[in-house]
Amino acid sequence: MQVGKNINFHPIRSLKVLTIIAQSVPSSLPAFRENGFAFQLQSCSRTSSEELTCEFLVKNEQPQRRQIALLEALLVDSQGNTVNDENFMFSNGDTVLTLASNIPIKGRIIFRGVKQGANWSLIELHCFDYNKEETFVGEFRSQ
Repeated sequence: MQVGKNINFHPIRSLKVLTIIAQSVPSSLPAFRENGFAFQLQSCSRTSSEELTCEFLVKNEQPQRRQIALLEALLVDSQGNTVNDENFMFSNGDTVLTLASNIPIKGRIIFRGVKQGANWSLIELHCFDYNKEETFVGEFRSQ
């Protein structure tokens, strides 16, 4: 099928690409937006009997470069217990990151002390926005 002067459009190939993209970004996972940053939870899985590892993406939604720091992570489990952890980092191995506009970057939190059999209900990320010089808290809530 010919569209325009020099562009070939193949509906079957395009459909496959769109399907792959839709499957790689599940819309059912928790997300939040705060201070011009978008956070998307990617996964939370047990890595030992009392350890839960959660991976997320963070994206700067503003046009200029911005710097963010993770200060603290808090988990509330399904039994009402809280677990604070400072074992978190971005994919650069640090807790501070400079983000270009609209480029998602991976992050990871390892919560130690999550009781066996308990699921997470709430994950709070306490962050510092260097550009605005203020802290903010964002929440992932289980569905």
